[in-house]
Amino acid sequence: MKRYVDLHVKPRSEEDVHDILETALKLGYKAIGLVIDSIYSQLVEEYNGLKILKRIDVDAKLDDLRKYRVRLSRKYDIVSAICRDSSDIRRALKCGFNIICFKGLPSTPKITDFSLIKYSEAYLELDLCDLLSFNEDERIMVFRSIARIFRYASRKDAKLILASGAVDSYKLRAPLDLASMVLPAGVTWFEALTAAVYNPSIFFSYMIRKSMGYVSEGVRIVRRW
Repeated sequence: MKRYVDLHVKPRSEEDVHDILETALKLGYKAIGLVIDSIYSQLVEEYNGLKILKRIDVDAKLDDLRKYRVRLSRKYDIVSAICRDSSDIRRALKCGFNIICFKGLPSTPKITDFSLIKYSEAYLELDLCDLLSFNEDERIMVFRSIARIFRYASRKDAKLILASGAVDSYKLRAPLDLASMVLPAGVTWFEALTAAVYNPSIFFSYMIRKSMGYVSEGVRIVRRW
């Protein structure tokens, strides 16, 4: 049974798109968040039962960030903010982003940022393919940063998401493999599994309810004027 979700996949070509979709099916995914641009404009919403969430990443340092989010939300299922430091995170949260993709490793967001993430009901996302871009010495610092991120998130009850960030099928990982990649940081298996499996599925369920016009328990949008 397909039950996993990878919210961040970034194919570099149309050929990579096909290979990624085929591999995702074999790894047991039911949905993936696919970063797309104009060359994939004909992409369908589903591929052999695999749900495709159209995603775009926006640099948190852009001017008129809120306007970008509102405009792009009409076209894409997921509009995330790429953040590299605390000021980026705070700006993205203020503009209403619910996926904060942190690209600042080996630095760590401030612990107060996690309180804001919790209050905003947003998710802090880490791309684990980034781990592969660091050399051995740098990776030690990255794991220390990941340990602090999980510790701060646990302390402030903020939600984390682990995504592959894969650019091709070779970097796509099964969810349990994604979870195991952060274990060297001292993260517990339960924490890793929550970030790699449970939280992405919760966010996907939210996306499905949103697409069906869900507002709150017993309240749905049936028509827009």
